[in-house]
Amino acid sequence: MVAWWHAAALDRQLAAGVDPRASAVLARRARKLTTRRRRKHVASGLARALRSAQDHRPAFTAAVQPRAQELIAAQPVLACLGHRLRSAEPVTAQGMVMLGALLTDAASPLYQRTEPGTLASRLRAAAAALTPSDPWA
Repeated sequence: MVAWWHAAALDRQLAAGVDPRASAVLARRARKLTTRRRRKHVASGLARALRSAQDHRPAFTAAVQPRAQELIAAQPVLACLGHRLRSAEPVTAQGMVMLGALLTDAASPLYQRTEPGTLASRLRAAAAALTPSDPWA
């Protein structure tokens, strides 16, 4: 319950690189973020955003629309991320938080106009952060 109540604060700590072993609550949150189910959910969200970018039909929706050009330009990174998230290889909570923030924050470069390449750069940073630095930890 504590991990759920403080999820945003815990996610900020994990995104900043705080070791999940620093506290039991942080470790619990990290475990939840790295489950197979959560990984599949994030991979599906990224794939859905790309499909939306490739769909050129006008849509009447209240949802914030992803930046099509940036997503299409980042397609190779998205493909690698999708494969990585669906693999059996371990991932870090830090990388998962970074990807989750890109998907859920309406101010992220996934949805807002930024310098060209910003989204791909943030996706590559998240991909790098997914790999545990200590595979035995």
